[in-house]
Amino acid sequence: MACWEQFLSELQKQNKIPVYNALHTGKIKLINETQIEFTFESASLINEFDLEKNELMKLMREKLRNDLIDFKTKLNWSETGNFVKTKADIFNEMVKKNPTLLKMKEEMGLDYNSPE
Repeated sequence: MACWEQFLSELQKQNKIPVYNALHTGKIKLINETQIEFTFESASLINEFDLEKNELMKLMREKLRNDLIDFKTKLNWSETGNFVKTKADIFNEMVKKNPTLLKMKEEMGLDYNSPE
């Protein structure tokens, strides 16, 4: 875990903020003495990890003094959700929190599909 935290810290220091933001949500798990599993919530996060994993592997092999370390990535489907929301989805979520919005929409003839 210390190596993972150091790696993320290095990403910040190198001003690789988009990569840091993508990877810091990953979960790390030691499977055995040589295999480490990284779990991410989307395929795009796994792609970001794949672009940076050689640097992480180099750091871990050096710090842990273990040249046999290997990584496994896993996509956690249970935590993935619908990240693309339509205006209708957003509006319906807001109506659940405040039903008055639906009444206002109807009374004022508002259309959430109209251009902003």
